[in-house]
Amino acid sequence: MPMVVAPLFADQSYNASRVVAAGAGVSVATSLDPGVVPPGLPEDVRSAVLHLLDDPVPRATSRELAYEMAHHTPVRTLIPAFEAIAERQA
Repeated sequence: MPMVVAPLFADQSYNASRVVAAGAGVSVATSLDPGVVPPGLPEDVRSAVLHLLDDPVPRATSRELAYEMAHHTPVRTLIPAFEAIAERQA
């Protein structure tokens, strides 16, 4: 699913940049001040959504990323390997 991301704080700006760099979505500018809505934000969100609805590339990219994530080795399968390394170094 292509995403419209609106980073507000912490690592969200970095995460938004990764979504955009991957081609899986669009980022809109937000304010770090609580309760402050930047001028034009509603129109920016509307434009971003329309862009994602019209452009098949972010949809295809999102589908590819979803496939890759679904076929990744789950992190939990690595835990025994980490435990074995820790035991050897203890």
